[in-house]
Amino acid sequence: MLGIHDTDREWSRWADHDPFYAVLSDSKYRNRQNLEIFFQTGEEHFKGVVQQFCQLGFPLLRQGQSMDYGCGVGRVLRPMADYFDCVVGIDVAISMLHEAEKYIHGKNVVLKHFNGKNLDDCLDEGIFEFIHSALVLQHIRPKRGFRILENLLQRLSPGGKAYIQLPVYAEKKWAYLINQIVTCHPALLKLSRRLLKKTQYKNDPTMQMNVYPADRLIHLFNHQKVKVISLDVKEDLKNSLLTVEWYLVKH
Repeated sequence: MLGIHDTDREWSRWADHDPFYAVLSDSKYRNRQNLEIFFQTGEEHFKGVVQQFCQLGFPLLRQGQSMDYGCGVGRVLRPMADYFDCVVGIDVAISMLHEAEKYIHGKNVVLKHFNGKNLDDCLDEGIFEFIHSALVLQHIRPKRGFRILENLLQRLSPGGKAYIQLPVYAEKKWAYLINQIVTCHPALLKLSRRLLKKTQYKNDPTMQMNVYPADRLIHLFNHQKVKVISLDVKEDLKNSLLTVEWYLVKH
């Protein structure tokens, strides 16, 4: 089995290999193609998040600090920087942060490297009015991901909001199990690519997908005094997963 931090290692490999494709897993972003469209997806996503919180009666304040956990190349961090007074982008891949620096130039942006061990090492005593994390925790094993999520919610200020995206259910359990087995054993991954004749991208790093039980998420939210004000269930057809976008407010 892969070690606890191997998903970080694979993400760092993606950062060096094909960073923009790694974020959205869409072939049109291979080899840095269609970057304008790529960043537009981040603007549209964040605009939708802002509108949803506003419609729920909890508008996002521009003051204070906000965070994008797993910011990657800055797809969502860039519109966040235009909206908030101060934004912090965190990622485990230094190469991703270097890419983000090329596309985000605001003086209100701070990029921080997470060593994969303790968030306190890169966040100091920071408290945040808004925390965002999408398409990130799904690639981290739940045992570790729950600890990260707990640490993030502890950093949320009273009245602060959070948007967290997580898969909660595998519709095709056999496909999910195969993904778990294959991504944990590099030799099997190579064999599966050979059998499927996927020679074009044979050097791609692995991309592990994980499901987080909804009942444990609710328990964590309650323990951290975080209220679920809305949730949006979406079907991830590519990975046969049900994903939930959680809209949260801390008491």
